[in-house]
Amino acid sequence: MATAQSERIIAPEDRDTYVSEFQYDVNNPPVVDGVGGLTEAEIAEIQDKIQQAEASGPPQDEIIPGQMWSDKVGIPEGYDKTEADRSEVAIATEQSQPQARTFMATAERCKSFWLIPFKVCGEILDRYEALGGETSWLLLPIEHQSINPDGQGHRQRFVGGVIYQHPDTGAHAVSPMTMALWQRHGWEAGWLGYPLGGEVPVEGSTTIDGEISGWVQQFQGGRVYRTPILEGFQIASINGVILDKWLELGGPSGYLGFPIADEAGVTDGMGRFSIFQRGEIYWAPGLGAHAVSGTILDDWKSAEGPAGDFGYPIAPMEWVDEFTYIQSFEGGEIQGEVSQGFAPRGLTSQYIQADSQEEADAYFDAIEDEWIAESLGSPGISLMQKGAPVTYGPCILKPNNIHIRTKSGESDFGIVGFKPSTTCTKPVSSIQHTTNLRYKYYQWWLKAASATAYSDPGLTTTLVQKNIEHHCRGHVDTWFWGTAAGVINYGGKEYYARVYPDIARFSCRV
Repeated sequence: MATAQSERIIAPEDRDTYVSEFQYDVNNPPVVDGVGGLTEAEIAEIQDKIQQAEASGPPQDEIIPGQMWSDKVGIPEGYDKTEADRSEVAIATEQSQPQARTFMATAERCKSFWLIPFKVCGEILDRYEALGGETSWLLLPIEHQSINPDGQGHRQRFVGGVIYQHPDTGAHAVSPMTMALWQRHGWEAGWLGYPLGGEVPVEGSTTIDGEISGWVQQFQGGRVYRTPILEGFQIASINGVILDKWLELGGPSGYLGFPIADEAGVTDGMGRFSIFQRGEIYWAPGLGAHAVSGTILDDWKSAEGPAGDFGYPIAPMEWVDEFTYIQSFEGGEIQGEVSQGFAPRGLTSQYIQADSQEEADAYFDAIEDEWIAESLGSPGISLMQKGAPVTYGPCILKPNNIHIRTKSGESDFGIVGFKPSTTCTKPVSSIQHTTNLRYKYYQWWLKAASATAYSDPGLTTTLVQKNIEHHCRGHVDTWFWGTAAGVINYGGKEYYARVYPDIARFSCRV
C-alpha cells in the first residue's frame, strides 16, 4: 500500500466536510490533552506579566509580604499567589547555589519557574530554554515531566504545547494544532511516531500573488504541514509514496500547493489520495501515484472519479499545445483547457507618486483588474493611459523582452531572463527594481527566479537590471512571463512603477 496511516474512507460527496475537519480557527484555538485553548492576546498577557516580574528586581529567597514579585506586578488570572511566591523563593535558592547547579549539570539539570510549582529538567529543559523558556509560545509547564507509555522517553505538558523526548530522536516541542492531528493518529504509538524536529517555516507559491508562508514538522513516519487560511490554519499530514510524488512535483512551491487534509482511502478499498490547495494525488496498486488538477480534475470528478468509467490516473498530465493538456486514465484520456488568464504584454510604466508601497500596489492592482475584465494585453498600451489622475515622476520603467542566451559548454542548456530598465529625464536620488520571472506549469504561473537591483549611491538617471535569470536544466518547451516593480526617490518623495514583459516560449526545463 501507499501508506499505513489512516483507515478512513472518504466518498466524493464527503470531500468538503473532510477538509473542514483540518481547519482551526485562530480565535478558537484547540485544547488537546489539557494543552492550549489560549488566544494570542491571552498568551501575550502571561508573557508580559512574567517579563514585568523578572524586571522588577531579583527574586526573594524567603516570603516577605508586600515584597514578592506577585505584590509588585500582580499575577495573571488563573494562577495562585501562594504558588507564585513559593516558586519565586525556589528560583532564588537555585540562583544562590552554584555548586548545586554544577552538581545537577553532571546528573540532570532542573529549573524552577515563577507562578507554578513544576520544574523542567534534562533534555526537555534544554529544548524549552532554546525556544525561549517561559516567555516562549510554550509559556509555563502545567505538570512535572512523565515517562512515555513506551518507557523510552519523557514528555511534559506546557500551557501552549508539549515537549516529547526520546533517546533516538531528542526533545522537540509540538503545538496544540499539530497535537490535535498527532492525537488523531495515535500519538507516538501511531504511524507518525515521535517528532524529529520542531516546526519550521516553509515557502509556497500561489499563481500570481507570490509567496505564502507555511510551516512543517517532521515525524518518524511523515510530515505535518500547517498553512494559513482566512482566520486560521489548515493542518494536514503526508507521507509515503504520495509524499514522494508531491515533493517530485515541487512540494509546497509546486502547482499543487500545500496539503489541506490527511491522506484517506478511496471507496473501492484499494486506492488512496491526498487533497492539496490546487489538486489531488491518487495512488492505486500497480499504477503508482499521479497528480490530477485543474479542469481535468473537475471533469474526472464529474465522471465519478476512480469509481467511474475512467478509473484511476495512470500517467501525469501532458501538454498538447499552448493552452491544452491531457491526462491518461485506465479508461481513456481527459483533455483540459487552460485559460489564458491575466498576462498583460509588453507594457511600459511611468513612475507615479504614492505615500506608501501599499498605496501604489492598490493603484496597480486596480489597473490589473481592469485588464482582466476588458481582456487587454496588446503591446503599446501605457499605464499613463489607464487609471485615475496621478502625479508622475521623471522616469519610465520598461520591461524589455524575456530572452534566452547560451554559454559554451556541453552541460549548459541556456539561461532565461530579462533586463528591466529605468530611464529618467532628471536625476533622482535612487532607483530600485524588484523582479520576478515566472514559468507556466499547466494553468499556473510559478516562480522561476526573483532578484532585486539598486542604483549606485548618489544622483542617477538610469538602472538596467541584469541579475534576474533562470538556468535551464534541460530542453523542454516552457512559457515564461515576468513582473518588474520599481521605486525611485525624487525630491524627497517615493514614486512607483510596475511592468510586465511579453510572454515568451523557450526550450528550457525549469
